[in-house]
Amino acid sequence: GVDVFFFFFVRQDEKISSQMIVALMQGGLGLPERDYYSNTDTRTLEIRSAYQQHIQNMLVLAGEKSEVAKLKSQNIIALETSIAKACRKMEALRDPFKNYNKLTLAQVEKLVPAVKWTKLFTGFGLQQVDTINMGQPEFFKNLNTVLNQTSMEDVKAYLSWNLISNYASYLSKDFEYEDFLFYTQKLSGNKEQKPRWQKVVETTDKALG
Repeated sequence: GVDVFFFFFVRQDEKISSQMIVALMQGGLGLPERDYYSNTDTRTLEIRSAYQQHIQNMLVLAGEKSEVAKLKSQNIIALETSIAKACRKMEALRDPFKNYNKLTLAQVEKLVPAVKWTKLFTGFGLQQVDTINMGQPEFFKNLNTVLNQTSMEDVKAYLSWNLISNYASYLSKDFEYEDFLFYTQKLSGNKEQKPRWQKVVETTDKALG
């Protein structure tokens, strides 16, 4: 249930409303968007440094030794920075026409051979995928290069980090609090955690729809 490297889901085809289509969108970043990985103003540099420390802290909580967690956190940020380079800016993601690029499965496999698409889709129970909306083709082309140039150990570290981060609020209090310190306090500026009852109600509402 964790999206890594990119977002993958099935939704209504925006040009043929009677059909459903597989959609692929840029993603894979632990920070809100691409500019956090490239801007050099004081605030952004501070956030990047805090993010690296946050990843390290979370990996230590998960059982890694501090020096190993530090190295892995640096490599994870380097990987995310490589991914971010080809991400579209926020305003470009608002254009529905530029973000609608219907391709066949064969075309997607040719563009991004580093991902075993048929295996991915069948693993999710999608047996007959014929067309795919690839929102940002340049992002996926870059992702193919990044995957081919990244060591398996760094990929494993990145996957582990995403799993821990996505489920931090459901783990023990030390994970939950560390997640709050960075994502809610540092990034959003909220000083206090919501009471447990409120988080339970919000989680239930999201699950029910």
